[in-house]
Amino acid sequence: MQQGFDHELDKLLSNLHSVYGLLLEQTEQYERAVRAANIEQVSACAARQRGLNERIAELELRRRELLAPWTDPLQDTHAGPGIQEVIKKLPEAAHNRLNAKADALRALVSIVASKTASARSATSWLMNHMEGLMLEVSSKLSDSVVYERRGRVRQGTSVATGLDLTL
Repeated sequence: MQQGFDHELDKLLSNLHSVYGLLLEQTEQYERAVRAANIEQVSACAARQRGLNERIAELELRRRELLAPWTDPLQDTHAGPGIQEVIKKLPEAAHNRLNAKADALRALVSIVASKTASARSATSWLMNHMEGLMLEVSSKLSDSVVYERRGRVRQGTSVATGLDLTL
């Protein structure tokens, strides 16, 4: 039982590390696409990120199933025990190996969280910038100017306009 558990936990940590690594790559691509204002690439990156997040959710369910037998019935924790708590209870050889993997995963998750926050900020900036541009263009199109007899330009009446932004 112990050796099979060690192997399953090792496999789970490896899978999580792999998926978070891919998520980091996608987040960096997404951020570059936002900076370039490449809407098609932003959309494609977001779709791939959704797929990776779904995979992480599946792995999280697997983690809960795997760690469920280690749950203390007297503890009232909704998520069950953490990986670190369980690793502490394993033999030293498995403990050291799995602890190193868990630490590497924790560091990677932290980097992904930081990059995601940065990408979220860049996305917000781009959306605000585009909204400002659209308001400026709309206001320029909505105002009319007329020439008076003496060649002076004066403000005319407002004109109803619209922009078709479909690609």
